[in-house]
Amino acid sequence: MKKRLLILTVIAVLTVSALGACAKNGDAGSDAAATSAPVNTGTGAKATDTPAAEAGTSNITADPAQDGAGTSDVSDSAPAEGLTVTTEVADGWSEKNGVYTITKAGEYKFSGTLSEGRIVVNAKDQEVSVILSGVTLSSKEDSVIYIENAEEATVVAQNGTVNTLNDNRARKVGNQELAGNACIYSKDDLSVQGQGTLLINASYNKGIHSKNDLKIKNLTLEVNAVGTAIQGNDSVTIKSGNITLVSTENDGITTKDTDVSSKGKQRGVVTIEGGTVSITAKDECINAAYDVQIDPSAQVTQQKY
Repeated sequence: MKKRLLILTVIAVLTVSALGACAKNGDAGSDAAATSAPVNTGTGAKATDTPAAEAGTSNITADPAQDGAGTSDVSDSAPAEGLTVTTEVADGWSEKNGVYTITKAGEYKFSGTLSEGRIVVNAKDQEVSVILSGVTLSSKEDSVIYIENAEEATVVAQNGTVNTLNDNRARKVGNQELAGNACIYSKDDLSVQGQGTLLINASYNKGIHSKNDLKIKNLTLEVNAVGTAIQGNDSVTIKSGNITLVSTENDGITTKDTDVSSKGKQRGVVTIEGGTVSITAKDECINAAYDVQIDPSAQVTQQKY
């Protein structure tokens, strides 16, 4: 009888111990769940602007139906229709009706697809980089990328990405001219570069036009334009890259000015320092206002319609 009582007592103790252990494990699981960071998915959350030093890189998708950048949707990837803007510059850009306007110096990376939209740079005396990272952007209203004001602007095709810009305006007639005279139009010095691919289709007039100096390097660039494929009023310099230029009604490469700058630089020169350059044009393949300089290492082919 005593032996049986001892066995029952041992069993009761073991049962209580097991129940206590289960309760401990359950408490530990609750603590872990309480301290885990929440997972943010979807595009419904709203973002509050935070200084770059505190927030780091922002990844903000603007809703074309919303005005301004202060109530933009947060997204880890670009939606089916719309552009994602990534930058470390606080309050450096805004969006309204599909027009993305940059107003501060810095780098701004764009990705996504927008069937009617534009990128405008209006940052007086500042340097701005527009990085294209898998962008398809079209406009029938004005230049797809318009550098209205900047000290210097750079358009970058990011490594490993293909980017397409479509200027879908009706063909320019006579002296008619909208604000931007090309698919990419700049009133200031412009560099187009990167390790990616940039495809430009210009049905209005020119492909790329800078009113000052235009520099191109490294990227794979294909321009199909009814007007001049690429133009820099002061100069055009191709340093490297795989460049294909087609103008169905005008020149391949054009410069316009012939004076000497305040720094003693001769304007109107087309310089091809390297790379592979293929030019097909109805008029002149290279129409330099002052001079053409082609390095022997550059592979240049010219063909007229």
